[in-house]
Amino acid sequence: MENHLRIIGDIHGERNVYLDYLQGVEYTVQIGDLDLDYEFLLDVSPDNHRILAGNHDNYDQVSKFSHFLGDFGVYEVPEFGEIFFVRGGWSIDYKARPSVGTRRRKKDLWEEEELTIQQCSEAYDLYQEVKPK
Repeated sequence: MENHLRIIGDIHGERNVYLDYLQGVEYTVQIGDLDLDYEFLLDVSPDNHRILAGNHDNYDQVSKFSHFLGDFGVYEVPEFGEIFFVRGGWSIDYKARPSVGTRRRKKDLWEEEELTIQQCSEAYDLYQEVKPK
């Protein structure tokens, strides 16, 4: 018998481990810190396997994949119910992490890891509205 839902967290680039966790389960939600490159997801069904980006994900890339749930909202897992989600979080290791780009135009990969105040307010309002089980 196949399991219905598996919650996965903090893979940190261990792609084969992540792919192994998809075996024998109909739906998964990966709750942050998956990887910095998501091309390996092209063979993974976004209808069944979703991603909530965390504070160690590449926000320039993850939103290009339909697996990404978004910043916050409600995801309904068939035959399970609704899950309210909020992505991101502040990282205490931010000083130790690399930036990308040229010396003149450096970009911190993690500058978007936290929601803005406006997004937090919107997430709170949505939660109050839907109050999922």
